[in-house]
Amino acid sequence: MPGGIAQLDIRPDGQDWHWYVSTPDRAREALACGLTAISGGWKVYIRLPDDPSSDVLEVIGVSKTRDVL
Repeated sequence: MPGGIAQLDIRPDGQDWHWYVSTPDRAREALACGLTAISGGWKVYIRLPDDPSSDVLEVIGVSKTRDVL
């Protein structure tokens, strides 16, 4: 995305799909976690912002939990 951010479409457990963005300094990490989760069938773990109007991911990583949809 312009400005060096990564935009990911994520569906937290029990919620609907939503677009979240990373900060520019963490865009590569966010993309790597997203691609790893997609290619390996894993879930990502995220920490959502405390502010409900913010879409900026604070933490993103890959979980060892299999994603079964």
